[in-house]
Amino acid sequence: MVSNMDKKIKSFTIIELMVTIILSSLVVLLTYTFYDIIAKQFYSKKQFYQRINEVTRLHLELQDEFEKSETIRCADNEVFFVKSSGDSICYEFSDSSIIRKRNDMLDTIFLEADNIKKGYFDKDIVFGVINKLCFTVKDRNDTYSFDFYKEYASDILMRKSDNDVIARE
Repeated sequence: MVSNMDKKIKSFTIIELMVTIILSSLVVLLTYTFYDIIAKQFYSKKQFYQRINEVTRLHLELQDEFEKSETIRCADNEVFFVKSSGDSICYEFSDSSIIRKRNDMLDTIFLEADNIKKGYFDKDIVFGVINKLCFTVKDRNDTYSFDFYKEYASDILMRKSDNDVIARE
C-alpha cells in the first residue's frame, strides 16, 4: 500500500514563483511608465490648446466689437467700444493681462499685450476716436499680431469733430 507521504503533490517551486513575481513587477512598472509619459504629454497639449483658445477668443471678441460698435474711443491703456444703444465695453491693457469690462462683469484674459498702437487713419491717437488698433500678444515662446480696423459710416464721420482726437506728437 502506498502511503500519503509517498505521493507527490504538483505545485510550483519557490524559484518559479519568484520569477513570476519579478516578471509581473516589470510589466506593472512599464505600464506605469508609459502611462506617466502619456499623461504628461496630454497635460502639455492641453495647456497649449488652452493658450491657443485664449488667443483665438481674444481675436474673435475684438473683431466682433470692431464690427458691432458705432464708435471706438481710446484713453491711455483703455479702448472703449460704444454701441448704438449706448452700451460701452472697455478693454484695459495691462502688463500681464487684458481686462474686458462690460457693465458689472469683468473678464480677465491672461495674455501680455505689447506694442499697442491706436490710430485714426494716418495719425497715432492718445485720446479720442480711433479706427485702428494694432498690438502683439506674447504667449511663452510665441508672438501673435493683432490688427483691427473700423470702417465708420459716413454719418458718424460727419458728426466727429477734430476735438474728438488728440494725436501723438
